[in-house]
Amino acid sequence: MTANLDAAMADAGLKVREVKCASCHKITSEKLVGPGWKGVTQRRKPEWIMNFITNPDPMISKDPAVQAQLELLPGPYAQSKPI
Repeated sequence: MTANLDAAMADAGLKVREVKCASCHKITSEKLVGPGWKGVTQRRKPEWIMNFITNPDPMISKDPAVQAQLELLPGPYAQSKPI
């Protein structure tokens, strides 16, 4: 992290993560429902990450990489909750 980190924005992001992401993703490499986030910046381009964060439902329904992950799940995927 840098010294220029906006604490209020970081706190807001943490709250969004807790509501929208934490039920499926861990910040480690451990898979929960979806893959862990550790190393995601090496696996995906920044544009892909931002698009998934800001538009998860279209990405879930159309992106081939996400579709491949969904194939590994034992049951139907619950669409993400609106913020």
